Amino acid sequence: MTFSFSVSIFRFNAKTDYLPYYKKHTLTFSPQDSLAQALAQAKTQDPLFDYPQGEHAAVKVNGVALSTTTSLQDIKATFGTELTIDALSSKRATKDLIIDTQDFYERFDLLAPYVQKVDREYFESLICLHYGSETLAYNPRFYGAAFFVFAKEMMEKYYEFKDQILAVVADPENGIWLHTPLAFTVFPAPANVEECVDALKNALAQSGVQAPQSFTTLSQQPATTTASLLEILGIADTAEPLDAIAEALGACVPKHPFSKFKTALFLGQTSDAPALERFIAFSGAKSTALSRTHQHCGAALFPHAKEIALKMGGDILLEAFDAGCDFVLVNDPLDFAFLETNQTAISKALNREVKIPVLTPAQLVLLSLGEFDKAALSSHTVKPTFID
Repeated sequence: MTFSFSVSIFRFNAKTDYLPYYKKHTLTFSPQDSLAQALAQAKTQDPLFDYPQGEHAAVKVNGVALSTTTSLQDIKATFGTELTIDALSSKRATKDLIIDTQDFYERFDLLAPYVQKVDREYFESLICLHYGSETLAYNPRFYGAAFFVFAKEMMEKYYEFKDQILAVVADPENGIWLHTPLAFTVFPAPANVEECVDALKNALAQSGVQAPQSFTTLSQQPATTTASLLEILGIADTAEPLDAIAEALGACVPKHPFSKFKTALFLGQTSDAPALERFIAFSGAKSTALSRTHQHCGAALFPHAKEIALKMGGDILLEAFDAGCDFVLVNDPLDFAFLETNQTAISKALNREVKIPVLTPAQLVLLSLGEFDKAALSSHTVKPTFID
């Protein structure tokens, strides 16, 4: 059995090209083949194409960092058969998918006085974690998740240097306080990164280092609107309220379809897409896919890394705005509060006005059903145009 991929591959030669471009390929493989074999086949079609090779070679597929040893069967199951393959860092590309990894090895050098040369091999195996770190796009000096995993392991291996290693980890400008989860930026989702980060934070706390203040405001609107919708639909307490609502909507007809409106769903660190997409389908609104739907919105970095946090949130809202969306749907209470209440500050950080309403998915369904709570909508920082 074979299957085909439609692939767009990032191309750039730092010596001759002013701008990067993408070249399309149609590639056919057996399920047991790896991404490295796909890249090799692309090179047979274009001998000038170059890509990283070796045990720790890695690239990004549809924006997600992964090893070139990943099987194409796993890639097909996760990303489908239409792929965009990029260098791990397009800003650091030297020749197509090959990048300058100096910044990665500079992180190893931070701990070089406390570790051995033999530890470099383990550090190299973590390269996907480094370039999967979202903060790196906003602060190129950020140490990155690979460094934190490495630091935790080295702290245990060379316990006599624990205090020195922790002092590096705790750097307020580039250290652990700027970390964001990698569940949707690295494939497969790394199992131990958050455990290592938590272990380092606990060790810092035990040594007397206080964590910076974080944005902890939780909006009540996601929970309140979901509860109202459950009550209206006659759904009793359930462990999976979103799925239950999505199922119940199959027997309902919207009184006020949103067919003239366009929206985008921001999921953040959740995996609720199937149910919430059915909410949008019920409303009749046109849905636009956000490339940043699983990006961190910046809330966990606010206010200690204020500019980075605001730019993270701003990039999400701007993508929706530039796509012509009338509003953005957000279901997580922390993400909702951050994106809904900080648009003035976000505008200043981006030096561009960002003004787009943020609703909960349940709120959209309630409006479609004719349940119009003007008081709740009027409390929004950016009010939807349809409440006037």
